[in-house]
Amino acid sequence: MRTRTLSMVVALLMMVSSAMAQKVKIDCTTGTKKMSVGNVEVISINVHKSNVKEVKKAWAKFMKSHKAKVKNKKEVFADDAIMPSISTNTVDVYAVVEEKSDKEVVLSVAVNLGGIYLSEKTHPDKFNNFKAKLREFSVEQSKDGYAVLVALEAKKLKKQNKELDKLKSENEKLHKTIEDCKKKIAQNEKEQALLEKDIENQKEVHRKVKETSESIK
Repeated sequence: MRTRTLSMVVALLMMVSSAMAQKVKIDCTTGTKKMSVGNVEVISINVHKSNVKEVKKAWAKFMKSHKAKVKNKKEVFADDAIMPSISTNTVDVYAVVEEKSDKEVVLSVAVNLGGIYLSEKTHPDKFNNFKAKLREFSVEQSKDGYAVLVALEAKKLKKQNKELDKLKSENEKLHKTIEDCKKKIAQNEKEQALLEKDIENQKEVHRKVKETSESIK
């Protein structure tokens, strides 16, 4: 039973490793989206290894850091935010967070400059400044998400190393027993071999997840 379980774990780890061995890309796009104030131009950016609730909470905190009065409902509304890089006056910011795929969401944001919405065509410099702020936000949130994942994989690796140490300790005891224990020793060595393969695969998973986290720019 244990042999079959360990084999399944090896196969699963290889699948996870393959899926994670990719460079994280922060996609930032522009377009028109229906918000509570109507169809307006928005900047949309993806956030990795997170969910709608976490990103909405983080965005609300980000807006509060700009002295805005925030209402976090279906749409996150930030009233009178102070953002000198896009306006000398206060601005109103409307944000919607939607699930894109498993552990990836899209944050779409529109900015009311005071009767007119921030536009790539009309306000290119201000638009790029705000776009840069969004990218910084996404990178920070994505890194936080991957940090949790890296810690989780490290915890699994630590647990497996403890299991291996335990098996090695049992092996030493078994070698001190009489001839009747040889079958048990042989079985133990098989389990060690399987677990060592698991650990090698887990090391690879941990390494690739860590590399992926560090590659976020």
